[in-house]
Amino acid sequence: MMKKMFLHTIKFSSFLLFVFVAYGQNPLSISELKTNGTSGFPQRNAKVLIDDQHLRVSIVNDSNYLAVQAIIWKDNDNQLGKNSVGQISGDYSTLLVSTENGNKRNPDVDRSYSVNPLPHLSGLYYSTYSGKRKFIKTLADGTKVTYEAEATSPLKSDSKGRGNIEYVVVEEGQRIRIDTMLIPLAELNKKVADNLRVCYFVSSSSPALKFNSCGYQSKKDYFDQDILARYYQKIALENAPSTELNKLLP
Repeated sequence: MMKKMFLHTIKFSSFLLFVFVAYGQNPLSISELKTNGTSGFPQRNAKVLIDDQHLRVSIVNDSNYLAVQAIIWKDNDNQLGKNSVGQISGDYSTLLVSTENGNKRNPDVDRSYSVNPLPHLSGLYYSTYSGKRKFIKTLADGTKVTYEAEATSPLKSDSKGRGNIEYVVVEEGQRIRIDTMLIPLAELNKKVADNLRVCYFVSSSSPALKFNSCGYQSKKDYFDQDILARYYQKIALENAPSTELNKLLP
């Protein structure tokens, strides 16, 4: 028998956030959230990349998929705002990937997967690392200067993976942002027993927050692509027991 549902609609900026509450269903406590995860994420089999007052990131894989779930403790809505370069931005996160064993990324191979990368793009997108490219910048006096910087391809949406951002009300009454993504190992050119180097980056414009799993720090504002590959965390891809990641985020 289907449970009756209440639909609560809360308006944030130009978006509508829908929160469903079922009769007889108690919210998770913070302790249960940390132990069990949410939305079907197999937290008990996952490795925790970081767990502090700002961010908790867990990662797990089976023979076909890599899954990541991030809890951003102090972000409770998806209100839009402007970033440091004046662009309208919302909540998004990125998994930066390096398939190399050293401190560099592999051009035209390594990808960055993002959930909701732009306000009008929801779900999972990716870009491919392009290596260093030359760019031309025009100064205020009209002088053109050539400089070199790392570049990525335009965002693409044809991944066979999935991703979402949700806002969960816990037993303590706090609303918490949770980001989840599911990525096929084949898209990473990896399989069980291989190593992978990753860094998970989260951003919010309101409240203004930026955190990452790999310990990168900057005295000025930064974006996901600014995190150097030498900071990425090395993980071993192990086939988690009794895990069916293909059922995550149906």
